[in-house]
Amino acid sequence: MEKLRISVNQLYVIKDGNRVEKNKEIPSRRGSVMIRKYQGSTGITLIKGPLTMLVGTGLPQDKDQLLNGLSDAGVPPEAVQYVVCPYGHVETTGNLNLFPKATLIVGYSVMKGDTHILHNFLNDIPYELGENLEIVATPGLYPQVVSVIARNTDRGTVVIAGGVFHNEGDLDEPDLWADESQDADLQQQSRITLLKEADYIVPRYSPIYRVPECYKGSDLNFVVTP
Repeated sequence: MEKLRISVNQLYVIKDGNRVEKNKEIPSRRGSVMIRKYQGSTGITLIKGPLTMLVGTGLPQDKDQLLNGLSDAGVPPEAVQYVVCPYGHVETTGNLNLFPKATLIVGYSVMKGDTHILHNFLNDIPYELGENLEIVATPGLYPQVVSVIARNTDRGTVVIAGGVFHNEGDLDEPDLWADESQDADLQQQSRITLLKEADYIVPRYSPIYRVPECYKGSDLNFVVTP
């Protein structure tokens, strides 16, 4: 488990996201058909600071790795105050049941216990948890996707954006993300917004990486347009 030592928010990468393509071509009456499959899941990141937040909970089979990572960081499950799943797929929500006392944020849905907390992500209003931590709407891949911005770290601003960035390579190869996006134009705008602020990005399917300075300018269409 990688620990990023920081001044206000401590980040622990409990699990890196990963993906291995398992596509298979099979015969059919109309010729061959490509069945698209892949093996892997998104990462799990812990933030310790004035608040304790978990971003992503992995698949059910990641339970032991998740609990061991929390233990290594000195955080029992009941001490986690916020659990953020960028979107509502099993690869991010597989262990939500371990955190019944936490505020749960899955896409644009926010709940504490059985109480729904209505927050207006649809109008791009950030869910602010102090000046150094916020959850923002970043739609595109799916209609309701959120990302976490953690400021004042030893690596500057770290953006955990598994629903926006596929891996480090997608900065130069937009087909990696655009082919799977439900709204590539909208996702492009989410990417541009985050790239302007991020010093490091935790993507969907690879380890954390540093954002090159050339991608942090005001005109970033060349970065993300397929």
